[in-house]
Amino acid sequence: MKKTVSVFSSLLLAGSMLLSGCSSGTTASSSTAASANASVPSAAASLSDGKITDSDVTLTLTRSDNPNQPMKDDSAAIQQIYKKTGVKLKINAIPGSDFATKQSVMLATADMSDILYDTYDVGNYSDSGIFVDLSSKFDIMPNLAAKIKENPQIKKCYIDGKLYYAPELARNFVPLARLPMIRQDLLKKLNLQTPQTFDELYNVLLAIKKAYPNTYPLANRNGTGNLFTCFGYSMGSGNEIYYDYDVDGGTWRYAPLYPEFSNMLAYMNKLYKNGILDPDYATCTSTQWQQKLSSGKSSFFFDNPSFALNFNKALKTNDTNAQFGVFAIPKNDSGVSRGVWYAADTLAATTISAKSANVDVACKFVDWLYSDEGCDITNYGEEGVQYTKSGDTYTIKPDVVSKYTSQSDPWRAFCSDTGTGELGLARYIDFRTQYPFMTDDQKTMYDSWKDFKLADCPVTPAFTTEENEQIKTLSTSVTTILNSEYDKFIMGQKPISDWSKVVAEISDNAKKIEQIYNTAEKRSDSVK
Repeated sequence: MKKTVSVFSSLLLAGSMLLSGCSSGTTASSSTAASANASVPSAAASLSDGKITDSDVTLTLTRSDNPNQPMKDDSAAIQQIYKKTGVKLKINAIPGSDFATKQSVMLATADMSDILYDTYDVGNYSDSGIFVDLSSKFDIMPNLAAKIKENPQIKKCYIDGKLYYAPELARNFVPLARLPMIRQDLLKKLNLQTPQTFDELYNVLLAIKKAYPNTYPLANRNGTGNLFTCFGYSMGSGNEIYYDYDVDGGTWRYAPLYPEFSNMLAYMNKLYKNGILDPDYATCTSTQWQQKLSSGKSSFFFDNPSFALNFNKALKTNDTNAQFGVFAIPKNDSGVSRGVWYAADTLAATTISAKSANVDVACKFVDWLYSDEGCDITNYGEEGVQYTKSGDTYTIKPDVVSKYTSQSDPWRAFCSDTGTGELGLARYIDFRTQYPFMTDDQKTMYDSWKDFKLADCPVTPAFTTEENEQIKTLSTSVTTILNSEYDKFIMGQKPISDWSKVVAEISDNAKKIEQIYNTAEKRSDSVK
């Protein structure tokens, strides 16, 4: 049997209220089923009676350090972890800008800490012996084993029947997706109707541009690819390889091959030509993007809507009526309104070093993170100090909330001090902690999209080693061509009619990528 390798990504979304996104896990090989469906010990029978180690043990834990929520050595979570488990955590927080590079060195040299959060390329190192096979430790990891048994999706994390990482899961998830956000006060002021189609959206943005000629209504961040990622699926296409639920009952497609993509290019060209799309769309950083939207230089974005919470706060210092608000995803050329939720369970990987001097303690600690006690502490802090609990109702104390209200990002400031949440120590995430730090308007905004009918975030299938190498080679060839051409069509340097020449150039290799993805998808579908 060929070895399966995961193509794994963990997205750290700086500046948003939630760290989220569609992350890809691994699909089980044919040997996975027995491991994934095997009987597991009861979580109730394990570690809730007391500490997980008879004597104090120090474990090193490495993770990315987000500038919006820096890790602190003396946080409430770290103190409570020691009190409850006997584990002293030594945190190695690496700045996010350096994390991927430094992690690659760690893995290549097998010089990793006891525990590593947000591990990239697990599959590429799974046969090196650097990671503990957690599925062989289920007898001392009953909480994780129970979660896996409850969630069939997690079997996609297995590699050749073994589980090399603990996937990040959600106890309580706040629905979130890339959604259209527009200045509702400008719609009212200019007597404009909420757009129902992408053509109507163009007309609305053009009207805003005419009323405010020194602005560029649509702002984009992080490159041209993000423009396609945010708009693509809703416009009937995608950003390069993507899963389309509406074609053949669901299939992987290489977006630039199909007419929907050229239609999207033509739409972006129209926006650019008429001064609607920010001319910096291809180079604008996330920080610059936020500045444009929070200062009134731009009035529309199609991205993570939680950013609007901070935009609105900044805008209201000069105009109390200024307000970004969500609206339903416009209908595309096929008359369909569609989008994809971010993943509730991101499956982001937490690995344990096989060279650790305390492998079993590290396994028990990671398992404890998936217990109710571990979830409470790593999401809320210390009971009675930061929060109170009655049944399943958690209340962050009013005096704690008020302590952070003057901060630019109160929720993340709380999480930074307490060491909690997805950017802190939690691996079993309770997203409800953000609500006490929201205004009533903010809560209303979050509630406004929870009933949208969107598709679930697809999980990338696993590939054989050979397939993985083919994808790398093919993708490099295709994306090199595409990345040199995209902006020429958006900026009008080339007519859209010439896009067919680009398609012809990439067609053979792009179709091979499609075939590999769909072959792997069918293989994963056969796993019971």
